Amino acid sequence: MNPLNGRMRVMGIEGTSEGAEATFVPLRPPNVGTQWEIIWVIGRQNDGAVSHGWYWYDPEHPVGALLYTVVGALDIPLPLGALGAELPNVSTNNWWATYDHYPSYYFQASAAGKKGTVLAIVIERVGVG
Repeated sequence: MNPLNGRMRVMGIEGTSEGAEATFVPLRPPNVGTQWEIIWVIGRQNDGAVSHGWYWYDPEHPVGALLYTVVGALDIPLPLGALGAELPNVSTNNWWATYDHYPSYYFQASAAGKKGTVLAIVIERVGVG
């Protein structure tokens, strides 16, 4: 679809850890009937060199399918295409997120109050299946 068929949004979605545990920041529309075409996205956390990465959720994988994980303090992109030798090349087209099919950034927090953030550029389409 043409970008003119939707509205481009730039967003930051934040999650805060409640303790030393995995903390998830979902990249998903707020309601059914909205789709996000993911143009660009990174996940970041303020907890230093901890394990972090991306999961995929949908009705067939309700506990999440781990896409990949790394250890370190760097921002980590969702693998929308070729990312170099260090990261997987899993797709050449944009991904779509709906209310029940979406990626989620996670990090293994070392304590309560640590922040995870998803920074994304999406094209939002409302009133679609």
